Amino acid sequence: MSDKLSCHIVKDLLPLYADGLTGSETSEDIKAHLEGCEDCSKALRAMTEGEPEPSEQADTKKTKEIDYLKKVKKRSRIPAVIVGCIALLIIAGVMLRFFVIGDSAGKYFNNMNMFVQARVSGNMVEIEVFTANSGTAVSKISCSEKDGLVTVDVRTVPVLFFKEGDAKKTHYASSKVYKVVGPGGCVLWENGIGIDNYVQRIFMAKTPYVGNNSAVGNLLQTVELGNGPSHAYFELQTASEPYGLKVYNVTVTEAGREHQWICKDYELPYVERNYMSQACKLLACIDNLGYFEYYAKPDNLDVVFQGKITAEDAFEYVKSLAGNSEFTYSSIKDFGKSAASLQQLDNILNHQAITR
Repeated sequence: MSDKLSCHIVKDLLPLYADGLTGSETSEDIKAHLEGCEDCSKALRAMTEGEPEPSEQADTKKTKEIDYLKKVKKRSRIPAVIVGCIALLIIAGVMLRFFVIGDSAGKYFNNMNMFVQARVSGNMVEIEVFTANSGTAVSKISCSEKDGLVTVDVRTVPVLFFKEGDAKKTHYASSKVYKVVGPGGCVLWENGIGIDNYVQRIFMAKTPYVGNNSAVGNLLQTVELGNGPSHAYFELQTASEPYGLKVYNVTVTEAGREHQWICKDYELPYVERNYMSQACKLLACIDNLGYFEYYAKPDNLDVVFQGKITAEDAFEYVKSLAGNSEFTYSSIKDFGKSAASLQQLDNILNHQAITR
């Protein structure tokens, strides 16, 4: 074959040359031509370095599809993991909130689920908490103080196997203590007088106006947590001063009628004594209340208890009970000015000496 092969002939032979099917002499001539012809060399390179075979293309496409699916699956798994982590954090937060940190006892204090007492000796304040609900436990008692006022915070949690219902705490104040305030703002101790749970609730239920129907109803219910007879309904006498409160009751028992109580020149039936005791507390805790009336008709008894007690009557009654004890009050209203004075009133009504 001539040494001078034209480009179109070489290009026609390139497929055979690339597959090694040309003769030795032809191959030598094609090789010689390729060394001097860039155009034909490019054509050969395109044949030998071009697209892969169909099977190779299919494998490559399949591999790319698998890689893409893996990436999609990995991306879709990330949000699920994030959601799962958030859910676990929320559950952990709820568990921490309700079973470790607990809830403030202030919201439960007025519904008789908890009793808190304080004793003060020098700068030592002893706090004791009792839970009436067997499903509630005290998780923490903390104290803060400012200028002789000690504030007690109690947190509760549902009872767990490692928790006890009641709790105690001793706090050492940095200055002289004049008042200790507990959950919900209740006064636990004031000026040397410990306030019991019953009086704590009465003082918190105080109201300045007899015309506040809901407040008066709440105070009546709170006062009657003691030994007084319950009321069926009440009326507010607010047309003119002095303002009054009248309670109607029809459930007094015969046992109450038969019981007698002696105090100096007073000889009062049990029912009447309880109404007098109620009147003293109500007149002290409703600022503008001038008198208290009651009407009681016992079941199956042909007897009616009724009476009207003014603020002056109540004060004279309390003075007679106090006897020779130190007595510096000038009105029944004075007993409602502080938790300590209200505690003194309750002590007097229960034959306990005045504490100063």
